[in-house]
Amino acid sequence: LGKAALIHSLDRESLALALSKEAKKQGVASDVLLEINCGREANKGGVLPEEAEALAELVCSLEGLSLKGLMTMAPVCEQKEDYRPYFKEVRRLYEKMKESGLFDTDSPVLSMGMSGSYEIAAAYAPIRIRWTNGGLEIRNVLDFTNLSEYTLHIQFEHDGKLLAGRKLTVNCPPHNSILIEPDILLPTQCRLGLYCTVTLLDQSKQVVAWFQEKLPCETLSQKEVFEPAILQEDRRYIFAETPNVTYRFDQLTGCIDRICVDGQELLEGPMQLGAFRAATDNERKMDPLWNNLTIWKGENLDYTFNNVHDICVGNGVIRTKGVLAGVSRRPFLQYETAYHFGSDGQLRIVLDAQVAEDAVWLPRLGFQLTVPHQNLPYTYFGMGPMECYCDSCHHGKIAFFSSYASDEYVPYVNPQEHGNHIRVKTLTLDKKLTVTGDDFDFNASVYPAHMLYRAKHTDELHLTGKTYLRLDYKNSGLGSASCGTELDEKYRLQEKQIHFELLFAPAVNTKEE
Repeated sequence: LGKAALIHSLDRESLALALSKEAKKQGVASDVLLEINCGREANKGGVLPEEAEALAELVCSLEGLSLKGLMTMAPVCEQKEDYRPYFKEVRRLYEKMKESGLFDTDSPVLSMGMSGSYEIAAAYAPIRIRWTNGGLEIRNVLDFTNLSEYTLHIQFEHDGKLLAGRKLTVNCPPHNSILIEPDILLPTQCRLGLYCTVTLLDQSKQVVAWFQEKLPCETLSQKEVFEPAILQEDRRYIFAETPNVTYRFDQLTGCIDRICVDGQELLEGPMQLGAFRAATDNERKMDPLWNNLTIWKGENLDYTFNNVHDICVGNGVIRTKGVLAGVSRRPFLQYETAYHFGSDGQLRIVLDAQVAEDAVWLPRLGFQLTVPHQNLPYTYFGMGPMECYCDSCHHGKIAFFSSYASDEYVPYVNPQEHGNHIRVKTLTLDKKLTVTGDDFDFNASVYPAHMLYRAKHTDELHLTGKTYLRLDYKNSGLGSASCGTELDEKYRLQEKQIHFELLFAPAVNTKEE
């Protein structure tokens, strides 16, 4: 009490009385959620749905407790649709209690589902949106409330720039839809995308829900033909030097190991291809299959060797062939890379890879860069502003965001993977270098992955004065296997044939203010 921002697990009268007594003793007030046992499971905590209102009335009468909403976890289900009746029941209970004034807030919380069921849980948000017939269809999925009691904020954004925005109130009864036509002529072509974002505000101006829809728009190709740079070579290194950018390729490691833009070093050590990430709480079953926990199994991704066995240079292009393998393991990945250097400072990296047929699905695959500057500022166009993974992203939206690696850090009690962003199209480092790709994953941290993996608590982490970047073809979802189902296959990186392209270029007007 007094330390937790929100207690999610209030489920019985005795606990409510004990919390109230301790809150009065300490002179604090605690915000709480009722935990609902929607599956009526004997081995799981939570108040039964039919008993929730009585418990809520008790909580409202107690000193030191403030009821802010409901929380539920559905039983483990084989099929996604099997989750629906559980979430539907809790949604209706939430609406009924809200109408009865049992919540001590104008914007009560409804926390439902985990990574294995979040798509179904999200279906019980107050509204649904879709783009149809040249307009925005908004459906009211509430059981009792007209959308006239809310304010809709609708924004159209083109390539990260706001085209138009308006706030309006609509008459839309429960379980009805309304079509809203845009009040501007929308573009037909884009570089980054055309999006409509809808935010639902209650009468106290609190955000109740938001959705973002990608609208039909022809995406212009960003592949530019550039004049090849002249490459210079010594016994170990190959150099591509242009007026603004210098790249250096190390023939011993088969990697780019230096990027210098306008005199600023942006890379320290090799830009390595790899698949390792600091395992999360949900990956206890996968950890021994990925990493070197026993001598009998595991791909040993935490001890990966990069064996480059062929390098070919010509016409501004360096081509390599190699394999990735964990120590004492057969290669889990065969790959070919092509580094196309342009005379204007651009560098296009093309990766074609084949994952071994008998290899377990990978946590991620992409390039790791170590930047010799702590907390390097950057701007990206992708899913943000909070961390987003392919199975946990309904809270985010696609837009331009600016951040620092320290702001991306999530202080989990057990240090682990954090700070990812999905569907990234551009990333600009310190207004110097822009990386462009087709919906890649991006991650920045002030701690290296191996430090996060080996640390058992946050006091074992220490700053190194560097920033650690990941540019990934894909970062697998987090799942909820610590107390739920295994990660759904659609969120796993289990492709066997992989094609991945990135374009590096000196930064020029990457963000419109």
